[in-house]
Amino acid sequence: MQSGHRLTVGQIVAETPAAARVFDDHKIDYFAEGKELLEVACGKVGIRPDRILEEIRLAAQTEIPTDRHDWHSAPMRDLIHHIINAHHSFLEVQLPLLDSMIARSAGIHSKDDATYSHLRQVFQQFRNEIERHNKREEMVLFPAIIALERATEANYRGPKKSFGFATETIDSMEGEHESIHELLSEIRRITNEYQPASSARGTDRSLFHDLRDFEANMRRHFHLENNILFPRAAALEAAQS
Repeated sequence: MQSGHRLTVGQIVAETPAAARVFDDHKIDYFAEGKELLEVACGKVGIRPDRILEEIRLAAQTEIPTDRHDWHSAPMRDLIHHIINAHHSFLEVQLPLLDSMIARSAGIHSKDDATYSHLRQVFQQFRNEIERHNKREEMVLFPAIIALERATEANYRGPKKSFGFATETIDSMEGEHESIHELLSEIRRITNEYQPASSARGTDRSLFHDLRDFEANMRRHFHLENNILFPRAAALEAAQS
């Protein structure tokens, strides 16, 4: 890994995926803060960058196999297929399940705790936004990136409209990512960092645990797009100019 002090948080995770586990432990959001230098992100949580880098070095020594795929060199179409299969498909299953779990808790606590009704409202807004967003990616952006990559491989130098790609689409998607992330942050706030009350029922504890895992998957999902796929696609389009 290059000197971490000169890298952004997103670049560090892109180069050393095991770093995601370290950032999670220290509440450094490598998606939302992906474009910040490490020392800036560390300053926000009161930890020295050198300590983080040492933890990342140790984490890299025990990387799990799924951490090791080099998405910088793999064809972008393979990365897109991974995003769809590992993350979009995950959302298709988890969103209705979590929605149902939250609705059940909201019904149980309707008279004694407004937390769950508020959580249900925010989660439903989140679900609506992410489902629309994923559909746009799958129908518009992803096919355009794949067409761009294939045009490059074929040494095609025609007008950009021939393969339907535009950097503006990436800018729009990144804006939607920020809006969706704000809703995730609100869910985390409502649930007190996914910490249930000491008197919480077993179903509520299970819900908070699943929401924590859900957010972790979302961070990995948006990291792959914002910090790897989108920059690669933008650079490839620039090279076509």
